[in-house]
Amino acid sequence: ENSSERVVLVIIMYCGVLVFGSLLSEVQNAIEDVFHLPRERARTVNRIKEFLHGADVPKALNNSVLAWVRLDFEYQQYMQQQEELMGYVPEPMRRSMLSHLHQDILYRIPFLRKLHSAMRHDIMLKLFTCMQPETYPKDFKLATRQDMPNRCFVLVQGSVNVMLYDGATVSTHHVGDHFGSLGLVSDDSAYLTDAGVPVEYRAISTVVFLT
Repeated sequence: ENSSERVVLVIIMYCGVLVFGSLLSEVQNAIEDVFHLPRERARTVNRIKEFLHGADVPKALNNSVLAWVRLDFEYQQYMQQQEELMGYVPEPMRRSMLSHLHQDILYRIPFLRKLHSAMRHDIMLKLFTCMQPETYPKDFKLATRQDMPNRCFVLVQGSVNVMLYDGATVSTHHVGDHFGSLGLVSDDSAYLTDAGVPVEYRAISTVVFLT
């Protein structure tokens, strides 16, 4: 009888070890997922630091480059994660999730808002899923008189000055604003305001666009 009890006890202990090992593996995988992206970003930033140091880049420029790299890496990884995780969302719920993420930002673009179609919202969501993030550092000229207005920029972080060719600021764009949409539906050769005035755009902070 004691032998039978010992066998049962050994089997129970063995099963316990297997279960504990499985749980420990899950915990380790979860921890790895949490720290994977920060470690990857740190490795990338350190490589760039070494390059900038070796090139004897001035401190102010060095700091600006590193700040932009951190933001760009973080946002690109966020968008990749979002795309990957959306693949796990059940199809019936995916449209609702995209609507939540979209937050009607494309409805602010006049020619899209005026679309007359029963599928308008689905068209908006499809366009939204095709948009890619772009990051730019402070003081970067996003669109100049030399650039063709063949892209639409939707601002999702930061602020941008709208400037006349003489350098005067006429307005400031903030999160949710856009520019470049007129060039998609016209033959204009320059970026224009809604009033038809030729302008340029300059970032007054680190900015993120969807385009």
